[in-house]
Amino acid sequence: MKTDERFTAAGRFMLYASMITVFVITMTRAAVTNITDDEAYTYLMYVHHIDFFRFDTLRALFTGSLANNHWLNTLLINLFERLFHTSYNEFIVRLPSLLFFALYLAGIGIGYETKRVSMPAAFLLCGNYYLNEFYGLGRGYGMANTLMLFACLFYVTWRESAYENHRLLTGCAAMLLLAAFANTITLMALPAFGILWLTRLVRTGGFKSYIRKYGWFAVLFFAGAVLMAVYHMNVSAEGKPLYTGEGGFVRMTLLAYFRMFATDRVMVLVLAACAGFAVLYAVWRLKRGILACDFVLICLIFALTCVGMELVLHKGYMTGRVTLPFYALVVAASDELYREVCRKMTGAGTSVWVPRAVCVAVFLVCLVSHVTQFNVLATREWATDYGRRERVTEQFMETGGEIPAVEEPFDYTNVFYYEKISGEEFRR
Repeated sequence: MKTDERFTAAGRFMLYASMITVFVITMTRAAVTNITDDEAYTYLMYVHHIDFFRFDTLRALFTGSLANNHWLNTLLINLFERLFHTSYNEFIVRLPSLLFFALYLAGIGIGYETKRVSMPAAFLLCGNYYLNEFYGLGRGYGMANTLMLFACLFYVTWRESAYENHRLLTGCAAMLLLAAFANTITLMALPAFGILWLTRLVRTGGFKSYIRKYGWFAVLFFAGAVLMAVYHMNVSAEGKPLYTGEGGFVRMTLLAYFRMFATDRVMVLVLAACAGFAVLYAVWRLKRGILACDFVLICLIFALTCVGMELVLHKGYMTGRVTLPFYALVVAASDELYREVCRKMTGAGTSVWVPRAVCVAVFLVCLVSHVTQFNVLATREWATDYGRRERVTEQFMETGGEIPAVEEPFDYTNVFYYEKISGEEFRR
């Protein structure tokens, strides 16, 4: 018993130390690094065009945006600029995403302390270096993942109430709708969640009572989801760039989650093979009991949705950063399998060293991932963008304050700094 308590205490200490460390690293990178091209594009083309009191401005953004306009991110950057009375400030551009990172880490802590998130899952959630990089950028991917985490926590709590506390279901749906506003790709998970919601409500006899009490929210939810679906189809229309993969679902989407932890192809395949073996073992061990694993079922339906959408729309499978909004859901499904298998093992008298070994292995994978990828001055995505400020400043000074012509393809990072220097720094 003392050994168990010591291991738990040590693991708890390492978890919170890890969360503090990754937040400090992410915040430091957000504060000291220059703007990236996607951030500059969002800032110049969307943030500066928002007027909350003009419908025509919002409509123009809705109909004329590209896929890199993440609505929640854009609105919050605009709001923070108004609050701090500043402009062309990289840290303010990234501050909304950093706040969502703080909420994300708080959600992990809440989930762990309430025993709704296991220790290995908590390490996976906070130890994804690739994901953490996006929390230090003015993009909506991290925001969507944070809201997905809270949607999963609401769902777990709803399940603990025997699917009877419908306020928790409403909270789960609200988080998913907000996640769609943070990044519209999150809409891909709504059919899977919707099927599980309806299934559980019908089986428990709570469907009619939910409609009577929360029918108004169901209408608002459906309207918001349709609005974001129309917007997503618009930004992914023919001729508009959309970040998708040219390959199969396994290579593009599934392996993308392992490429977050390793850049070496062999290591990616090793991690994928280990995870695949663990999943197959869990399925074999649980058998029909897997039907009680809600998040596993949601992920399976989600995968089928992705395949079905590709067969119908031929947009390609999502990969890379586009998979980030679903990371918390994937970890929730993995955690569900892990917990159920551990419960079976404990009942069969298996040694407690098995879950400890899993916890240590997950921690080491996250640690090695951070050590091998660590760079406080750049991120894996847009890695070449960070040195442009110095070059732009030098060009600006050499021309005596004139803005040089921007070469094609249009470089919004350069334009951002031309505007910043001409408006503030050059005059000083």
